[in-house]
Amino acid sequence: MNIPGCQWFGNNRKSLHVNARVMLCGVGFFVKDNCIDHYFVNILDDNYDDVLWLKCTDKITRFSNCTCVCYLPPSNSTINVDVNELYDTILSNVYVFQNSGPLFIVCDFNELL
Repeated sequence: MNIPGCQWFGNNRKSLHVNARVMLCGVGFFVKDNCIDHYFVNILDDNYDDVLWLKCTDKITRFSNCTCVCYLPPSNSTINVDVNELYDTILSNVYVFQNSGPLFIVCDFNELL
């Protein structure tokens, strides 16, 4: 993906179902270039499909925050996701990163609808 003035940090899906109707890419962040000028931006964890943790650390003050983006497909999707495993993964990372600064979780939990 390419948006002028931004950098993409993503966690692309490692496997696709053979019956998938569209290309399902995964999750990610667009970070504006002027933010990259002021922050160190790195991926903390991308080991689980549909979950990505990003850490932004101010280059001067060293203040950090961690943001998680996650996606839970609807139950009728061709993507088979274990809901409890997804939640456990997110919660486990909350405990791992809890001392790294404020945590933000941005999500789309279609399964709940």
